[in-house]
Amino acid sequence: MRKAIFILVITLILAVTAMPASASPDGRGPGMGHGYGKDITAIPDLNLTVEQKAQITSLRETFLKDIKPLRDKLFSKRGDLKLFWRDKNPNQAKILATQKQIRMLRGQIQDRATIQRLAVRKVLTSEQQDKIKAFKHTAYGPVRGKFTLAKYLNLSPEQKEKMKASRSSYKSETRDLKYDLAAKRLEMRKLFTDPKTDEATLLAKQKELNSLRQQLLEKKSQMKIEWRKILTPEQITKLDQIPHKRGAKNRGSNPHQRYGA
Repeated sequence: MRKAIFILVITLILAVTAMPASASPDGRGPGMGHGYGKDITAIPDLNLTVEQKAQITSLRETFLKDIKPLRDKLFSKRGDLKLFWRDKNPNQAKILATQKQIRMLRGQIQDRATIQRLAVRKVLTSEQQDKIKAFKHTAYGPVRGKFTLAKYLNLSPEQKEKMKASRSSYKSETRDLKYDLAAKRLEMRKLFTDPKTDEATLLAKQKELNSLRQQLLEKKSQMKIEWRKILTPEQITKLDQIPHKRGAKNRGSNPHQRYGA
């Protein structure tokens, strides 16, 4: 109970002091309020000098060029993962190995994003950094609709019970892991707001976050494989035919990601 309350408190703190620190599946992540790869020179009232704009633009272009090979590999691995899930008898070893490769690629992108973010911060004045922290980013907020998998697949009462038991087991096994992840995220955000934090410390903390995310992802993959075994071949086919939601770029666009969420 205490852990649940603590996680809720952490969530509320992060909502108030929001300052993106982790990359999303589509490559967005640590940026100065916009997600890395975004152009912060577009933030209103930042009052950047011509020299600052040139430096920030140069850093951004170099960063995007640097991560392009990684993003290409990430795109390819996602394709592989999708094919593995579409197999009638998904190979757990292949799925987990590919998930691990995806997490490693994301981690490498995040490391480069951290370095780029620190470089950009050095270009800005303290007042400009405060403006970016206060900037409320809402342009990319996804609109999520309600999706009931049980109704869509016409699950039987027995299937529902088995899936419910599997999910309960997953929640029990990952409760402490999620607690640790929430705490690490809070630590990361505090480090980013501390001017005295050095690059090595940030990168080390990012690696800790990546490791916890990988463990959580592997647990979720195991649960989804168990769920797939509960479904009939017809239900699996129907699951693979779930249309992508309009506006959903990555997260939630894959039915195998959705039914485990």
